[in-house]
Amino acid sequence: MNNRLRFAEDSLPLLLKGTEVAEMLGVSRALAYRWMASNTLPVVRVPGSRSTRVPRTELLRWITANTQQPTA
Repeated sequence: MNNRLRFAEDSLPLLLKGTEVAEMLGVSRALAYRWMASNTLPVVRVPGSRSTRVPRTELLRWITANTQQPTA
């Protein structure tokens, strides 16, 4: 991983909002929230509130697990 990407990754919060998830994945905000609501993405509920967030490390793991490798 190059230094610029590592810096950008390290500057992200530990728990990501739907808008941040959408931006990282390059999808619409509505789709990111839909994936969060359907548990397609790993989420945690913020105690004492109705909001859910996606843990940054789990999102990166999800991306890796769902990335298709090119076939030869």
